[in-house]
Amino acid sequence: MNVKPQSIFEKQISPFKQAATVFGLVVFAILVSKAVGASDVSAVRESFPWEMAYSGLLFFAIFNCIFSFSYEDQNAYWWQSLLSFALLGICGILFAWWLSGLSMDEAGSYRWMAILFTFSYLVMLTMCRAMRSILNWAQKQGRPKQ
Repeated sequence: MNVKPQSIFEKQISPFKQAATVFGLVVFAILVSKAVGASDVSAVRESFPWEMAYSGLLFFAIFNCIFSFSYEDQNAYWWQSLLSFALLGICGILFAWWLSGLSMDEAGSYRWMAILFTFSYLVMLTMCRAMRSILNWAQKQGRPKQ
């Protein structure tokens, strides 16, 4: 039996699993930074949890758009992606606020980054969906008629 290895980019990974994984990585990075800061090995800025929360959000946005190409049901993927992006953003913001003790405005210009990342994500997801539709149309046009 000849089994072809499947690329991770060919698998249909739920946006909720993607968001949970990214949130876990963000929590881990923030907790490691807190431990490093508490041990006097290195100084960690107070706004670091905010930086990690937004880094995770951007990481999710990019890979969520890449994984959208392999998903069969684009409508389901679309609403799941938007909901998981919102949940990841809310959880990341609340976690960063809780650990840093700084509000979004006190930490820096993170309010503008939230707006920028949200609109950028919507544009990227829309472009990926349009590219998928164009690719499907082109493949249908290239098939011989039976």
